[in-house]
Amino acid sequence: MTRRFSYWALGAPAMLCVLGVLYVSPAQRACAQQSQAADAALVALVARGDYLAKASDCAGCHTAVGGPAYGGGLGLTSPFGTIVSSNISPDKRYGIGAFSYEDFARSVREGVSPGNKRLYPAMPYASFSKMSDDDMRALYAYFMHGVKPVPEPAPPTKVPFPFNQRWVLYFWQQLFAPKEPYRPKPERDAQWNRGAFLVQGPGH
Repeated sequence: MTRRFSYWALGAPAMLCVLGVLYVSPAQRACAQQSQAADAALVALVARGDYLAKASDCAGCHTAVGGPAYGGGLGLTSPFGTIVSSNISPDKRYGIGAFSYEDFARSVREGVSPGNKRLYPAMPYASFSKMSDDDMRALYAYFMHGVKPVPEPAPPTKVPFPFNQRWVLYFWQQLFAPKEPYRPKPERDAQWNRGAFLVQGPGH
């Protein structure tokens, strides 16, 4: 009797441990399913953001010749001087990795980055303003989760006075930069409206 009890005493904890590992509660199962659904949703959102980034040619302006993708440093010629594109990779120090969604959306659609820094209209925010909140969230997900960080600063833009006074851009933005997303024309079909959005918005 004593021997049987000792075997039970030794074996029961191990058996309970195994059963505890194998048993998954309904709450744990639901949590795992929710996590898988969230992962799938993020993958789909990043894929949509990748599509929008390509439609907007973000890499074309924000990648220097021979440089890392979205690391900035490409010189854009303008009547006011050369404007150098910024690092828009998710690096938190030199890129936009520290941007909140609101920071990102305001920069892309309104041309105002954190710190109330006005962006030159070489960044076509007047066109990107036509993107919806859903578009912005997809782009944000792509840049935060689908792009490799570039831990290098882009060269600063240096233009002569008075064009180096960015606060003056406030008045230009008020006069010429729209802030309304694209509104589909009800008299046109979905395909026409999609084309108009791509041409007037991302395609700038």
